Order: sequence, then structure tokens, then C-alpha cells
Amino acid sequence: MTAPLGLAATIAAGASLGADRAFGGTHANADVFVRPVSIGAITAQEPFTSAIAAGIDPVNGKFGDGDDVAGLAGHLTGVTSRIAAIVMTGDLGPVVTLNPAVVRIHAFEAGAIAKVTLNGTAIVPTAAGIVIDTGANGIDDPNDIFIRLF
Repeated sequence: MTAPLGLAATIAAGASLGADRAFGGTHANADVFVRPVSIGAITAQEPFTSAIAAGIDPVNGKFGDGDDVAGLAGHLTGVTSRIAAIVMTGDLGPVVTLNPAVVRIHAFEAGAIAKVTLNGTAIVPTAAGIVIDTGANGIDDPNDIFIRLF
């Protein structure tokens, strides 16, 4: 999948949205998120304005903030979600120090991500998460890209 410049989207593999077909809700509108899913390779160009998650429950409907959790395992215990590869290009800054208080709007989240490259340089995502600076200001802010493993 290649994300065109400026495309704003939420891609949530493993999401079964309720009757209202929107994130959040109770009863008939309740959502279910399952973990045994995968997304193929992703090429994203700056400006990246999306959230892409495989098998992640955003809890409050927003990916990339502090309350996200792994989706349900269902009958496939021991199976995790996966993104094959993330290739990012453009005017993106370096990896910066994570600030847990920041609520970001751009995120990649999955149980495993096989490979991540930023302008040709390999970076290693973690369970705590890493932040790629998009504003070249050297700090973690809401417009930066958050990558996290579950």
C-alpha cells in the first residue's frame, strides 16, 4: 500500500465496528478488535497524516495515545498482529525522545513490524514506542509519527 501525499486515513485491520460503523459505542454499536491479522508493506511519504494499526484496540477510538491495547486473541492464542514493512520518505526528522504525555494523531501500531526504514535508514520499533520528528523541532509533539509494538 502506498499512502499518497496528505492522505488522512485510519486503517484498522482486525476491527469489526458496531452497527454505527464508527469507532466507539456500546451495545449494538460496540466494536470488537481481534489480534490475528496482518497488513502488507506500507510506503508512506511525508506529510503522513494517518493511523495504521493491525490488531490493536484504540479503546477511545484514537490510535497512538496511551490507552491502546492489543486486540482479542480469539481462538488463536499465541498469534500476534503484524505489519510486513514500513518505508517512510520525505522531509522527516530523526527519532526523538518519547514524551508519554503527548497525544499523537499519526501512528503505526501492531504486535510485530518486520522492517521499518526512514529515508533508507533502518530503525527499530519497541513496545514503549518510538517517535519520528516531523516538525524538525527536536521534540515529541502531536504531529509526530508514533510507531509501537504490542
